[in-house]
Amino acid sequence: SNIMVCIAVYRLCALRSPLWVSAVGHSRVPLIALSAWSAAFFIALPQLFIWRTSTAEFSLSGGPTQTATQCVSVWTANLNNNITLTERDHTIMMAYNMLQILLIFYAPLAVVATCYVLILKV
Repeated sequence: SNIMVCIAVYRLCALRSPLWVSAVGHSRVPLIALSAWSAAFFIALPQLFIWRTSTAEFSLSGGPTQTATQCVSVWTANLNNNITLTERDHTIMMAYNMLQILLIFYAPLAVVATCYVLILKV
């Protein structure tokens, strides 16, 4: 989504200031791409501490017990191990999820939509 934001902003700049983009803009493309990847890295960094592998046991149709290992959040791992979440854990989980959704989807969507509305206006 960060690359899509960069493309939208670059297109808006190219439409509004074509001389600037042809003179200076092309040299800034690597810096723009690096900033998009850096933002994605820092947004994803908390996931190193949030996600764990967890093994769950289950039985299909009363058959033998099987195990499955998957990557889950620490809160889901606690629930799988029958550990009740505290109110603080629940609040942190909701804040983390909302912040990730905001930073990964809604903020880039707002920037891209704004850029393309301004492009259409021009």
